[in-house]
Amino acid sequence: MKNLLIIISILLISSCQTPLDKLKLNQDIQEIYNLALENTTGSDTLVRYDLRLPPEPPNNDEILSLEKKLLKKSQDSLKKILIDAELFVVVNHKIETLSSSDLAVIQEIITSPKNILTNQLLGDNSFNEAIKELCNNNLISDTIETAKLRTKFNYKIYTDRAFPKDKIRHIGTVRFSKVGFSRNKNKAAVYTSFMCGVRCGSGQILLFENVNKKWTHVKTWDLWIS
Repeated sequence: MKNLLIIISILLISSCQTPLDKLKLNQDIQEIYNLALENTTGSDTLVRYDLRLPPEPPNNDEILSLEKKLLKKSQDSLKKILIDAELFVVVNHKIETLSSSDLAVIQEIITSPKNILTNQLLGDNSFNEAIKELCNNNLISDTIETAKLRTKFNYKIYTDRAFPKDKIRHIGTVRFSKVGFSRNKNKAAVYTSFMCGVRCGSGQILLFENVNKKWTHVKTWDLWIS
């Protein structure tokens, strides 16, 4: 009977703490997603010219002068559009799980005696817990509250459910995984993929640390680039 009362007491205490814990966890996740978005897409000033402009006309005799002028005119026209255009990023509303090939690479690296990531972090292996949790594909599937996403850069955020069909202003599409935390919840890892064209994209794990009650981006671990 005494043991039963102890168990009931523990359950009651846990149930009282759960709403606050869940609220704090949701706030942390939202802050991490915001930072992950910024560090995945980069500044809008970088993409205004680099991603959407056609290449400079080749400087050789094979291209007629008229064709060169047309190419240059097209490039100048796009520059004018992009200077003031409202660029946008599309965020997939569904949580993405890591592929089996990515999981195999990650597991091999973080369990290796010569852990490349630990070396890059100057011997700090405290992120391994968060990365291992991130690799747990048993995490319940969920969706992202795209309406709560914020960025310091000058572009708009749309969900993949509804966005303008405008290839010029579309920076790219971002997908997020669940956030993996360390046991003490002061380290976090999230996988993001960024598709900016048919042959343009990247997949990376972003590492974050909570210092003085504020999440900061520590490092980006690139898994693939195309």
